[in-house]
Amino acid sequence: MSGADGFIISIPEHEKADPLWMRVVNGEMVQHGAGNDWLSATGLSEMPADARVMLVAPVGRTTLHWADFPDLPPRQGRAAARLLALDNSIGSPETLHVATAESGDAEERHNVAVVSREQMAHWLLWAQHRGVDPDVILPAALLLPHPEEGFVRGIIGGEEVVRGPDSAFAAADPLAPLIMEEAAVRDITPEVINRAALAALAAPALNLRQGDFAKRGKRPLDWALVRRLAAMIGFIAFCSLLIAVIMIMKYNLAAGAVDAESQALAKTVLPSVTDATAAQTQLDARLAELGGGGLAFSGPAAGLYAAMRGASNVSIANMNQAADGTLRVTLSAPRAEDINPVLIALQESGFTITATSQQGQGGQVLADVTVRAL
Repeated sequence: MSGADGFIISIPEHEKADPLWMRVVNGEMVQHGAGNDWLSATGLSEMPADARVMLVAPVGRTTLHWADFPDLPPRQGRAAARLLALDNSIGSPETLHVATAESGDAEERHNVAVVSREQMAHWLLWAQHRGVDPDVILPAALLLPHPEEGFVRGIIGGEEVVRGPDSAFAAADPLAPLIMEEAAVRDITPEVINRAALAALAAPALNLRQGDFAKRGKRPLDWALVRRLAAMIGFIAFCSLLIAVIMIMKYNLAAGAVDAESQALAKTVLPSVTDATAAQTQLDARLAELGGGGLAFSGPAAGLYAAMRGASNVSIANMNQAADGTLRVTLSAPRAEDINPVLIALQESGFTITATSQQGQGGQVLADVTVRAL
């Protein structure tokens, strides 16, 4: 018969006492002992990844309550049982941790365990120092069968535990005789308690690791979500590429239409034009022949004279017009700084210029300048 694998460890009531442990394989106890060296004692170097660990909490550190709410659905009944347990507990609710047993039947009694939050944190730290992260923390009394009347008694974790219909306590508790009085007490054998512990490892009656103290397991990678995200990213990338291709085609079509329109306009003057690039060159040459338009002499010359109005130290040493309509002029000044304002004024007036300087006779600075209308 297969079952859970792992360890069942009883937390000792007293700090200096050794914990009792048993190793479980396939739902059966294969080794047991006392002390903190359960790994080395079982021949293991580390806790197996799929092993479950259950801690059995001392009976004196946990208070158990039972409540009946047959008229409420199970979920609402558990909530009412929690509130009732808190009302009957000593201490403020902020300092207490309440855990309830799962129950799917409204007719069942709701089992509630109350323990201080400080005690829960101490048990988890105790386990961490011993290299374990428990899946279950079970109150010791729940390893005893529930009696309808009287009491049952058994040794759990080296401590004698007593359980009644509505109570659970240590036999060594000074109030135990007053609680038990003359009621019948039935002793439970270690074999029965061990079988209950083995069953609880797989399906505990109540697990204190709830709420803020629930075990935080590693979330498995959701490959379905990864595939969906990858598909979405791929779709977005495809749409972006498609939009870019459409825009490029749109711009190419628009540019082609402009070129066709330009070529058609150029043909009204130059019937032999075959494309827009040739049209620009042939139109420039034609305008140069005619001496008009943007390549005329008067436009660049007027711009030059206007730029020289504020430059009294600058004079024209030479000026002519090239075949392509470009105005070529040599400016003379005592310093290069005197010519720069003229060049800047030409550029600001919308002319394209080039300038190279040289040293003239008598210390004058000469600048060979070309002026062309845009």
